[in-house]
Amino acid sequence: MSMTNHVTSLEVSKKLKEVGWKKETEFWWITKTRINSGDGHSGWYKEEVKGIFELSYGKQGYVNSVRFPAPLATELLEELPINSKGGYNLTMYKYDIGYYAGYADSKNEDCIANTLPNALAKMYLYLTKKGLIKCQ
Repeated sequence: MSMTNHVTSLEVSKKLKEVGWKKETEFWWITKTRINSGDGHSGWYKEEVKGIFELSYGKQGYVNSVRFPAPLATELLEELPINSKGGYNLTMYKYDIGYYAGYADSKNEDCIANTLPNALAKMYLYLTKKGLIKCQ
């Protein structure tokens, strides 16, 4: 199983950044870089490949790169409330079409996704947009 199944997708990660996700994560989507030898006289240097992203662990050396948080399911669970305002517990289901994360009183079908991290992130985005939680 690819590591990309354990973190949020690039598309969902961009939405997390849009709503103000600030928490440090173990993984990040960063602008892809390649080694370029330049003109042969100036030595080797890293060059960003615009519009292409790759998954990176940690953040060493990527401070100036375009980057989006790619939280693991456990990192998302830390940010989601245990109970909804109505007293319902956070629940997760696995279906043939993907995963669902939500509360019994949210009835939000948008929280179905191809991976568990994406489903949890979609619930986080839903709660943030409704003003029920605030980005930390």
